Amino acid sequence: MTAASICTGARPPVQVPEGAPLSHCHFHLSAYLLHMSSFFTELPAMQSYEQIGDASFYQTVPSDWSLVMTDVVNSTGAIQEGRYKEVNIAGALAVIAVANYLGGLDYPFVFGGDGMALLLPPQPDEETLKSILADTANKVQELYGLTLRVALFPVNVLPPIQVARLQISEYYDQAIISGGIRFAESNLKTEFAAPYMISDDTPETSANFQGFTCRWQDIPGKKPITFSLVVEFQKTGFPDHELRELQDAMKRYLGDSNPLHLEGIQLASSDALRKEGRVQSAGKGKIGYLATMMRIHLERFVCAVAMKTGIPLKSGWYDLSRLREYQILSSDYYKFDGALKMTLNADPRGLAELIGYLDSLERDGKILYGIHESDRALLTCLLHTGSHREVHFVDSADGGYALAGKMIKDKREMRQAS
Repeated sequence: MTAASICTGARPPVQVPEGAPLSHCHFHLSAYLLHMSSFFTELPAMQSYEQIGDASFYQTVPSDWSLVMTDVVNSTGAIQEGRYKEVNIAGALAVIAVANYLGGLDYPFVFGGDGMALLLPPQPDEETLKSILADTANKVQELYGLTLRVALFPVNVLPPIQVARLQISEYYDQAIISGGIRFAESNLKTEFAAPYMISDDTPETSANFQGFTCRWQDIPGKKPITFSLVVEFQKTGFPDHELRELQDAMKRYLGDSNPLHLEGIQLASSDALRKEGRVQSAGKGKIGYLATMMRIHLERFVCAVAMKTGIPLKSGWYDLSRLREYQILSSDYYKFDGALKMTLNADPRGLAELIGYLDSLERDGKILYGIHESDRALLTCLLHTGSHREVHFVDSADGGYALAGKMIKDKREMRQAS
């Protein structure tokens, strides 16, 4: 039994006896993992965020790969209605649905608050992948009344995309992406993307969200302000020098700015658990939902006992008494996908100094930036069913990356109109 089976209800991995013939499913997974091991999983690993400005770590994504992009339509309106957690969940679900189809989380992806970008190798059955993505969008509509825009771009119709691998922990390798991904994102709502949009009212294959979990309260920072910042560099080409300068400035003004800390991570109430239960039981009816909720509450109770007492209850590779530590260990509060995206914690003076610095860069035409301020962070967690791979997406509450991105969009439109 794995840790995920206690804390997310995931099933243990299938064991294939030595010498047993491979089924079609096993053959598909083996072929996929071999392809991945020849590219993303064997890229030289960065060891710290300070290295993301080093272009020598990046390699061009093969031209026969695909880029999946998802985006919640009118996420701003949903946020104004107080539904930002639902927006976060909707934006993240494609990652676990694709991971459950492919057999692992060892492929490049980046979380953007109200959407995702995923880079995938060629698939022997692309129609099944499209069906799963379409069903993900359908389930988002069914669960939350939100429309999820989904596109599957061939990489060869985009400007070259570069990717690097940052080893966050032994459980999570973060993709650092540059190049043509920005072109795809800026054209997702244009006619360019129309041939690549995915929708199907009756997909043949259902999306599997096993491994999605939402069991933590919003996390207050040690300092008063938790904020999400998005910085777009205006330089043509890779902004190596500009990245390093900005990172140095953030260290000067903010110091330790990780928004997660052990004391702030607390198990959530029934409302958050119901959100998880609805996702995991989607399409299973009322009885399926009730059974799922019983399991989730039982798992939460076991985790709460271990965390409170310090008893080192083991589940797979997890010591449940250290569950809070694992959330921090494999979190993604700092990322780069052509734009620098961070959810950080600061005091008012340090943030004011940073904003002054950003304003000066913006006046000089070097960047555009957007920021959303809150007093807490939120976690959306994915633990892959059959492996030791996990990621904990971090955003600031009540708007996060989505509203920071909208701020940049408004600035860009003002510049174009002037």
